[in-house]
Amino acid sequence: VAVIGAITAFLAATIALVQNDIKKVLAYSTISQLGYMVFAVGLGAYTAALFHLATHAMFKALLFLGSGSVIHAMHHSLHHLHDHETDPQDIRNMGGLGKKMPVTYITFVIASLSISGIPFFSGFLSKDEILASAWAFGSLKGGLAVLFPYIGYGVAALTAFYMFRLVFLTFTGEPKRSDIFEHVKESGWNMKLPLVILAVLSTWIFFAWNPFGPSNGWFMQSVKTPHTVVGDNWYVFGAAGHVAEESVAAAGALGMEMQELLEHTVHEVHTVGMFVSLFLALSGILVAFLFYTKKVVDVDALERRYKPVHRFLLNKWYFDELYEKWLIVPGILLLTRVLNWFDGRVVDGAVNGAARVTVIVSRISGWIDKYIVDGLVNFSAYFAGFAGLVVRKFQTGRIQTYVAFALLGVVILFYAFY
Repeated sequence: VAVIGAITAFLAATIALVQNDIKKVLAYSTISQLGYMVFAVGLGAYTAALFHLATHAMFKALLFLGSGSVIHAMHHSLHHLHDHETDPQDIRNMGGLGKKMPVTYITFVIASLSISGIPFFSGFLSKDEILASAWAFGSLKGGLAVLFPYIGYGVAALTAFYMFRLVFLTFTGEPKRSDIFEHVKESGWNMKLPLVILAVLSTWIFFAWNPFGPSNGWFMQSVKTPHTVVGDNWYVFGAAGHVAEESVAAAGALGMEMQELLEHTVHEVHTVGMFVSLFLALSGILVAFLFYTKKVVDVDALERRYKPVHRFLLNKWYFDELYEKWLIVPGILLLTRVLNWFDGRVVDGAVNGAARVTVIVSRISGWIDKYIVDGLVNFSAYFAGFAGLVVRKFQTGRIQTYVAFALLGVVILFYAFY
């Protein structure tokens, strides 16, 4: 679980580095932060994972609403210019918007500081817990687990860089297009008020009185890790050098012991880890500032120089192409074959079978119609004709014959009933 979370956090962060659509940057940032949460769950830091989920809800909602405010302003300006070709979400068409949209700018910076893990913001509290847990996990378990804190801290640096790349390209510097900039204006209070509220909720004060001690805050005190799910023996592996086979009955006690060991180790590395995290976050912000505000490096030339890498990240590590080549195309081919077999054997078989049954039934029906129905009708006609011929014999037209038949009938009746 930790491996999947770490890979997700890292891959999504690298993809966000090169995106130019303001919403895409935030979308891949969200994937990366969700990877952080899964990463924490895999480390056994369940409370930290839920804590980051709560803090992330605040600052990421603020970021998306802030981007919506920017896009709304860009739409308004482009509509005024009758420009329907320019992408209002492309940060390469922005720049300097902080001068026209101060509330959106300030609240967006607050959210960016929070997600970057800067002190006095909520993201610092939860991310610091996850990174300290990663450090403790690696030191206790050893092996490849020692890579976990490096990945966690690396993603923290990348997060700070791509978020402030977004901030600097969108809100600072000279406008990329002066005609668009001229007609941009701040959103109304129906859009600004939620930004201000979420900005307040993105600070430390809502989650803990101590900006450097989240463990004493109401969230960490309210949500406790169930010890019965911590007894997965990974601490025993690191401490004793082998995996201990514990019974289910002992899992609760073992989980409590291991959880206490984790918490103790987290407490030991917390201070150093906090300074490392802060240093990396500030470094990421500084590099973004030097690249996109001071322009100490020609970013366009850098992208051209490392074009394969840039294209690789811009195309999302070619996951879409891999999915298409190894999953979608083979899957569609297999599905096509299955459907072709089903169509030929089942559907066509049912249709052809129904046709054969129809032919057989029609033949039987024809035979019945010809030999039974028509036979009965023809027999009735024949019998009626034959009866007519027989009866005609008695119709001679002579009165003597009729009297004779009448007397014969009387005699027969006399003998029959006498």
